[in-house]
Amino acid sequence: ELTRRLGGDGEAIVDALVNGEVAGWRKKSTASLRAFFESEGFLTSDEPLSAEDIRVRVQAAVADELRDGSLPGSFIDRVVASFDVDEIAQQPTHGARLT
Repeated sequence: ELTRRLGGDGEAIVDALVNGEVAGWRKKSTASLRAFFESEGFLTSDEPLSAEDIRVRVQAAVADELRDGSLPGSFIDRVVASFDVDEIAQQPTHGARLT
């Protein structure tokens, strides 16, 4: 139930357990769960990428497709918009192509 309610967000799950949202949860188990989540990729200590960082990485990943026209520049906008990132850096590329 907790996992479903929190959408599988590992950090939110650990926080909820620390805050006592699950009756009978042993606080000693939280460290083990956090370690498991980190080892399995559900938690990370890395800073989240900004919209601009995502944009740069996507552009690099699809550079050939942008050059040959098989992907429109708007593809990058859709990818960036699909992430939960700050909107300040979400500037449309409007058909941008890498040269």
